[in-house]
Amino acid sequence: MLDIIQRLLLLYYMIFEQFSWQIRGLSWSALLYGLVAQSASLGMKESIGTLKALVIATTVNGIGHLILCSWLGYGITGAAWATMTSQVISAYMMIETLNKKGYDPFAIAVPSPNEFLQIFAIAALVFVSMFSKVAFYSLITYYATAMGTFTVAAHQVMIQTYGMFVVWGEPLSQTAQSFMPELLYGVDRSLEKDSDAH
Repeated sequence: MLDIIQRLLLLYYMIFEQFSWQIRGLSWSALLYGLVAQSASLGMKESIGTLKALVIATTVNGIGHLILCSWLGYGITGAAWATMTSQVISAYMMIETLNKKGYDPFAIAVPSPNEFLQIFAIAALVFVSMFSKVAFYSLITYYATAMGTFTVAAHQVMIQTYGMFVVWGEPLSQTAQSFMPELLYGVDRSLEKDSDAH
């Protein structure tokens, strides 16, 4: 009887975990716009609007988790709804920050061949770096799983420790990237003048 209950609980968990990914999938476009708006704001060295959006989104997410998961008992599904709502709010606030600066975050422009080559030159290096990192971690995980339970456990502890310390490098990386445009094109470059010239 206990085995049947365990199997039913596992099935219940798997169904609701799958459903939670579908719920969070509803916010993928908001998440994408939010990431682009965040990058644009950091590129303009405007971090206050991004900070406000993230603080409010984190608060909404935390309160949503408390209400939906703890008080109303929705579990994983409630957590997915809370996360989705916070992502949409965060994206909206970051887009509004760009609107207040005079930029249209929904403007779509096809890059010229020269701009495309420049984007490709930068993106190719990032792609090779990210691909190498993922391949390296996958290879390490593959070999660790082949070495037994204790090795896998030690591997997980080390990966989690590494992940905890590597988090501190990301803000430094984003800050350094926000200085790249002026280093590449100069401090006095005007985007409005450049767009009028084309």
